[in-house]
Amino acid sequence: MAAPTALVLNGRIETARTLNGELQRCTQKLEEVRERILGRAAPEDIRRQFRACQDAMMSLGRLLLSHGQLRDGRFAPRLPAHVRNKALDMLREGAAPVTVRRKLGLTGVTVQNLRRRDLGDHRNLLHACKLSPEQVAEIRKAGNGTLRRVFAERFHVSVDVVSRARNGRGSYREVTKVPPLQSTQAKRRPGPATTNELSLRLNAELARSLAEMAQLAHCEVATYATELLETGVAEFRAKKIPATFLDWDATMPLTAADADVKPRGRFRGRFTVAERERIHAQQDAGGLNPNEIARRWGCSATTIRRALDCD
Repeated sequence: MAAPTALVLNGRIETARTLNGELQRCTQKLEEVRERILGRAAPEDIRRQFRACQDAMMSLGRLLLSHGQLRDGRFAPRLPAHVRNKALDMLREGAAPVTVRRKLGLTGVTVQNLRRRDLGDHRNLLHACKLSPEQVAEIRKAGNGTLRRVFAERFHVSVDVVSRARNGRGSYREVTKVPPLQSTQAKRRPGPATTNELSLRLNAELARSLAEMAQLAHCEVATYATELLETGVAEFRAKKIPATFLDWDATMPLTAADADVKPRGRFRGRFTVAERERIHAQQDAGGLNPNEIARRWGCSATTIRRALDCD
């Protein structure tokens, strides 16, 4: 009787040692996650360390479930072993998660945890291709003459998936490879020497469009923006616009009678008889309206109208 008792005791001691080692490993991994977060490490580093801590906790959970002496009801699995193994086999064979859910009566979170923790599949299936390249080619070859519902019923997908495949959107978008900038920059002539610095603030949409235009032109954003400014300035110079094109008074036709008229500033008082005659002469000679005459005399249009109506 002493020998079996010693074997059982030794087995329990080894189990306790293994369990203690797994607990220490979990504590160490958890402390490393805490240090990464407090040390403001990179997000990818924090996620990688958190997954290592998660694997250690899952290993500890499997150890608690594997030993018969620990099966006292405290660590009973929520998912039966045969259902879990069947779900994993279906996922390994390529079955869709929705198919596993409907066949085994599981929740979406349970299937997602099995796929990520046990199989290491961290893909976002919402953005995954549900059609094969051959099916996509067939849909695009048929064109708009065939209804989308026909392909949806044939390939067992939704109408939106067929529409994305036909129009090349989402996961079915065709990516055009752009040659690297290092190989094309040497072929372009160097720009003018920097003589001044100009800082610009652009909104997100304008900056994104400018970056796409520069990528298509195979040059940097700063160089492309400089070339755009040079082109605009060259067009402005080619038009030969006079320097006084923004001066309102310089572009208005003047008569000999009002050549000596100066802006009066804020008008106060009444017009004299001679000033009213000049106003009448400006209206008759130039065909000006009260607003244009008011700008010349530095008063309001209502005052000009009153001066015109006095006679």
